[in-house]
Amino acid sequence: MSKSTKGSQPTEPLTTPDDPSKWDGPEFEPFPALPLLDAFRLAEELEPPRRLAVYLAVLMGLRPGELLGLQLDVISYKENRVWLNIKRSRAGSELEIQDYVKTKNSNRILPVPPVLQDALVGYCTEFHDWDPLSGSKPDKPDALLLVGPYGVHETGYSCNRAIREVLERLDLTREHLGGYVTLQHLRRTCLSYIQNAMELTSLLAEEVNPDEDGPDVFEKMAEVARAFISGR
Repeated sequence: MSKSTKGSQPTEPLTTPDDPSKWDGPEFEPFPALPLLDAFRLAEELEPPRRLAVYLAVLMGLRPGELLGLQLDVISYKENRVWLNIKRSRAGSELEIQDYVKTKNSNRILPVPPVLQDALVGYCTEFHDWDPLSGSKPDKPDALLLVGPYGVHETGYSCNRAIREVLERLDLTREHLGGYVTLQHLRRTCLSYIQNAMELTSLLAEEVNPDEDGPDVFEKMAEVARAFISGR
C-alpha cells in the first residue's frame, strides 16, 4: 500500500504577490492598469525603440511577443492611415520570428492611432531610413522594427529591465503601486480604455428610443464606439 504524499508550501513565493492595499482594492484583486499619463511619463524617459514599444503596448494593446516580432513589411499606408498587420511573434530572447501569433483571432490588421502615427513614422525614418508615408517599400522588409541597444536585437527581458530602472526614478515601483509594471502589464492600459468605451456605449444604449431616434441609431453608436477604440 503506497503512502500518500503532501505538497509542501515553498518557503519563499516564486513571485511577490500584488498588494491591493496600495490602490485601496479588495484582497486578491489583480493589479489595475497603469494610468495613461504615467505610461506616457515612463515612455518619455526611455530610449526611442523602447519608448515605441511602450506606446505600442499602451495605445494598441500589442502583446510583448507581437511587438517584438514586428518587421517592417507589416507596416502599410492606405486611406490616409498607417496600419500594422499583426501576424508574427517572437518569444523571449529568441531572434527567430514565428509565423503565427497567440490565437487565431490574434491575427489582425490594426490602424495606428493618430496620436501614435507621427511617432512611428518618425522612428522608421530615423532608425530604418524609410518613410512609411512615401508609398515605397523598405530596403530590408524583414528587418525587426524595434532596434535594441548597440545593434543587438531587443528582448522582453532587456526591455522590462529598462522599464524597471525608469520606474524607480519616477517612484512608480511595486512599493508605490502595489504591483510590477511590465510590457505585458502595460497592455492592460489599452484594454481598460476599450472596456470603458464598451461600457459607455452600453449605458448610452439604455437611453435610446429606436422609435424616436430611428432604427439605425444602434449602428451609428457602434461606429462611434469603434472610432473611439481605434483612435479615429
